[in-house]
Amino acid sequence: MEHIGVGWEILRTADDETFCELFLCMLETREAPEEGFQVLYQPWILERLQVMKERAPHVLYGSLLGPLKRRYPRQVFPGDLFQSMQSVAWERDGAGGMRTLEESEAAARVHVVSGEGPGHGTGWPSLDQYYTVRPGELTVVTGVASHMKSTFVQALALNIMRKSGWHFGLFSPEQAPLGRLMCRLIEQNAGKAVAALPQEEFEDGLHWVAQRIHVIDPPAEVNPTLAWILGVARQQHAAYRLQGLIIDPWNEIDHQLAYRQQMTQYISEALSRLRRFARALALHVWIVAHPTKMKKAETGRYAGKYPPPTPYDISDSAHWYNKADNCLCVWRDAAADDAEVEVHIQKVRFRSVGHPGKVTLTYQDWTFTAPRTGAAVRAQDALEPEATRGHQKTGRALPPGTRGGAAGPATAGGDGACPI
Repeated sequence: MEHIGVGWEILRTADDETFCELFLCMLETREAPEEGFQVLYQPWILERLQVMKERAPHVLYGSLLGPLKRRYPRQVFPGDLFQSMQSVAWERDGAGGMRTLEESEAAARVHVVSGEGPGHGTGWPSLDQYYTVRPGELTVVTGVASHMKSTFVQALALNIMRKSGWHFGLFSPEQAPLGRLMCRLIEQNAGKAVAALPQEEFEDGLHWVAQRIHVIDPPAEVNPTLAWILGVARQQHAAYRLQGLIIDPWNEIDHQLAYRQQMTQYISEALSRLRRFARALALHVWIVAHPTKMKKAETGRYAGKYPPPTPYDISDSAHWYNKADNCLCVWRDAAADDAEVEVHIQKVRFRSVGHPGKVTLTYQDWTFTAPRTGAAVRAQDALEPEATRGHQKTGRALPPGTRGGAAGPATAGGDGACPI
């Protein structure tokens, strides 16, 4: 981390007690203690804390975490810090892989008590019957070019932001530069073009989006590798507590294969790494991946058109299907006048999250909507606490953290659908 200075470097060689004492001293002398807290999430610090937890937990708790919690109760989040410590430890060869009998039994008992319910709603009750969003999972989204994959995934993120207050990391270089991407997100949230927004509504929309979507924007001299993207996302998680990460698209990443490594092997290892990343930080990862060049169907419902691709149609590897927790395909008839968009749920690993199926949404005036049938309403009510159902019936919930206590930009669509 830049601006650490010589003082922070002393921490690398200090013993455990001195490490804790120096860190607290340096934190108290800074004008902005939050800068010091960000240092806690640097990989070398996390690894040091994890080692300390294993060999001298009394020092970690008594000399560092205890004083930090007492002095800065709003800043320190031990649970989140421990997750980050474990994620770094897991990257060391063999570290953290062995579990005792007591740990296994305790984990099973906690699972039985807490249960394994559905994930967060998508904002479209008809889709919630098949697919919900649970932290710690990996979703692969595919579809033919210009079939609105990016639009759909960003709409989904905005819905979850509005409904559950999530923060998202977004890597989307195809929509660069940054100003264009931010304006597109504002339009999606407001349901109309930026040019049509009054200045006050534009500023409110910009503030609301910028607070919750944290763009991963590589400098011109950087070829973004997967490791680089995840490194930035880890920093964002430390600063903003990300709950979602969108990588769109996969082919914009600089894939650096090892000597004689096959692309299939590389994709397998990359997807495994993404799943570990999602589970270690308890966030949901979406990857948008293009299929290979496809042929138009000769018969059937999609005759004369490109049929909906599956994860097996994505370039270079069948691991796209095998390694993902969930697989979605976004399809539309680009030549038709209607605005129907099909979402094919092709794989759901865990039954509590959903199951395969197909949902049709309508896209018009920046808005995806879905009819609220009786079955859809019942399914949505079953997924949501009683206290939240009124928002679904009366319109939109207030976006959490909106300036001045006012609602964010108004959206069209009746079932909590996100304007696009």
